[in-house]
Amino acid sequence: MILWAKPVWAYLIYPPFKTDVTREADVAEEILRIYGYNNIDIPTRVKSSINYTGNAGSAKIKEAVSAKLSALGFYEALSNSLTSARYHTLTDLTNPEEDVRMLNPLSSELDVMRQSLLFSALEAISRNVNHRNTDVKLYEFGRTYRKTVKGYEETNKMALVMTGNALAEAWQLPARKADFYSLKGYLNVILEACNLTNDSFKIADTTTNAFAYEISYNFKDIAVISAGEVSPKLLKELDIKQPVVYAEINWTALTKMARNNAVKYKELPKYPEVRRDLALLVDKATQYAELERLAYDTEKKLLRDVNLFDVYEGKNLEEGKKSYALSFTLRNDEKTLTDEEIDNTMGRLLKAFEKAGAKLRS
Repeated sequence: MILWAKPVWAYLIYPPFKTDVTREADVAEEILRIYGYNNIDIPTRVKSSINYTGNAGSAKIKEAVSAKLSALGFYEALSNSLTSARYHTLTDLTNPEEDVRMLNPLSSELDVMRQSLLFSALEAISRNVNHRNTDVKLYEFGRTYRKTVKGYEETNKMALVMTGNALAEAWQLPARKADFYSLKGYLNVILEACNLTNDSFKIADTTTNAFAYEISYNFKDIAVISAGEVSPKLLKELDIKQPVVYAEINWTALTKMARNNAVKYKELPKYPEVRRDLALLVDKATQYAELERLAYDTEKKLLRDVNLFDVYEGKNLEEGKKSYALSFTLRNDEKTLTDEEIDNTMGRLLKAFEKAGAKLRS
């Protein structure tokens, strides 16, 4: 039997009862301990290099999005690609003529390939709610299938669905219901993981009868994201008695945009930001997105962020009007802003809003 023995010089550095010293790094640590860590000079600079690995692939983007959503309380779902042809007759979201039908289906509930992830998501919601799990947040990556004049078409999609509370109740905070605005917040998280923003898309309202209301994120005439609150009529068909919000993403198109979007780095700001607020009286049909876009078009140099922090509809307002309270974050990356520059900027923004039909609320 061969026994490992420590070299003689090792016993001169550390005592034999220190059994955790087994390699060169451990010996170096013992030398530093004897010499004294305080005697080691600390360099004033830390040098490092950034390795460029090119644009992220779809698998890497998918992993990043999954990690973010899981950290925010979502569970990943995995559903069957087969579904019922009956679903495709309930809404105009899908077209029964484009169904990919099974030649020998196992049952009438699994006789076609799915054209959308919506019905799989609603089945999962229904199953959870019927088992008293009323707060559900799910995401799913899957494929959809259509029959076209050119043949069969497969598309990679991603679904995001929520019902009940988006944030559970706690002793210091009330519960927050899952609504359209919380859904948009989570969509922004997905876009951020893809190095994209809302500005990358043209956002428009749509009129699909699967939703009570719906918006679409379009890029070059392609609907990349559709999001909205599922219509009560469709929820009733699946025996769901509480509101559900849903978003479906064309994952192939989104990852292609992410790969084509170069990652940009910039220095952290040296000069302070300034916040100013405006309370605007607008028509009830006016959307916040219109005011946000107008603000960025009016002030492209100093405006860093626009936020809607209060909406009021009720007494003491003109008929057909509502009040938007907006905050504006201003910053000059070259110098500290003066009061005159801030006042001039806010004056231009207010003039642009008034030209669009808004008024400063007194």
